[in-house]
Amino acid sequence: MRFVAMIILTWLLSMARPDVGFAHGEVPAMAHPPLVTGLGAGATGERFEVVVVRAPDDKGVVIHLADLESNAPVAGARIEAERSGDPAWKETAAPTPAPGIYALSMPLGKTTDELTLTVTAGQRADLLLVPLSPPAPVVTASADPPPHEPARIATPFWVAGMVLAALIGYLLGRVGRRKLLLLVMALGCLPATQGFAHGGEDHGGQPQAAERALGDEMTLPKATQFVLGVRTLPVAPREAAATARLVGRVIPDPAAYARVHATMTARVGTDPGFPVPVSGQRVTRGQPLAALDPNPASKSPPGRELLHAPIEGVITDAHIVPGEVVTEQTVLAEIVQPDRLWVEAVLFDPSLTERIRGAMAETRLLPGQRFRLRWVGASARLSAEDQGLHLQFAVEENARALRLGMPLDVHVELETVAMPLAVPHEALLEKGGQPVVWVKTAPERFAPRAVFPGRRAGAWTEILTGLRVGDKVVVQGQRQLDAAR
Repeated sequence: MRFVAMIILTWLLSMARPDVGFAHGEVPAMAHPPLVTGLGAGATGERFEVVVVRAPDDKGVVIHLADLESNAPVAGARIEAERSGDPAWKETAAPTPAPGIYALSMPLGKTTDELTLTVTAGQRADLLLVPLSPPAPVVTASADPPPHEPARIATPFWVAGMVLAALIGYLLGRVGRRKLLLLVMALGCLPATQGFAHGGEDHGGQPQAAERALGDEMTLPKATQFVLGVRTLPVAPREAAATARLVGRVIPDPAAYARVHATMTARVGTDPGFPVPVSGQRVTRGQPLAALDPNPASKSPPGRELLHAPIEGVITDAHIVPGEVVTEQTVLAEIVQPDRLWVEAVLFDPSLTERIRGAMAETRLLPGQRFRLRWVGASARLSAEDQGLHLQFAVEENARALRLGMPLDVHVELETVAMPLAVPHEALLEKGGQPVVWVKTAPERFAPRAVFPGRRAGAWTEILTGLRVGDKVVVQGQRQLDAAR
């Protein structure tokens, strides 16, 4: 009885899998709803690009207007349309709520029409000729069967299945209860994604259409490009400054910074007429900061001494405590002019000093902000602390957003590099270790191109092979294109 029970249990486990079913002869799989596909008629001018698609009711067309170079949708344009063979017909397209998409009412005949579109957007104007073909039958493409659809097993394999179940059941009947449980669990986990068919044929799903070679193009409707934010940039010669990243920090401009010391050993006096200054307080030049009473033990001349601010600015640190005894070495206050700051960076390659032309700084403490720096000079000796050469730059703009001691990433600009062909860094993707870019070959067609990059300078990467001048490289939305492929 135990042997028979194991046979039955094994057969039920193997046949009751959610992805295995039974069929007798040739039983067609369950039909899947078709996917409707199609593209529009495209045309390019000197400044704009259009894609015209017939409206669903066949009483007009929908016009997608994009900038020729950037592929960005163009809103607020005026599109005047004329139709070949009908000189009396002239219509103006109406804008829709979607940017770059316009509706044009027109009768559509069964013969080929050619639209002449006059596009005006701001100071730019263009003339485009768009051929419209007669209505074509709807193209449908069946999707792959759903993952949960059962595979089919032909009738002759029932016998083989029973034999296999008998063998496994016999083995299960000879092992202990603990091993029995483990074997049953393992049997239930066996993969059964492939079914059996007549003559050993595999009736599983076909490879996805997206699995194509690198050189294959893909189509993407213009409306989808607008939704995904696909943007392009023509490949062209570029000049950019080579850069080097250094670690820096904010320091005061020596000509706009002061430290206040006592001139003798004294005690900080308490006087309502001289309130204790605090950090962040703005002071003017000559303003009293504290009153000092001489220490009799120092044999200083009698009389109270007043400390004055030597420059106008903001107190960054104040160490004035009434009643405290101070000496000439005690720093009582520091004053800085917040709109006059410097940046000090450490350079470990002294040979780059002669190549520096300027710099730009940024910090994670102020995301999204960049600070233009002016090259001031370099120290004449290496630092004993870090063995680096300390460079100084003046902050040229928006210095009040910075604070003394703030860490910065300093991007030093070196000499200008001329590149015959260049693309932005973000345009490059990687496929199997090979750098790849996406190129727009037609209004609704894109192709991946393998490239060989060269030097990097600023925001640009030099391209040695794989592209030509004028190729429209995708610089935004390229990852979405790659995923759709």
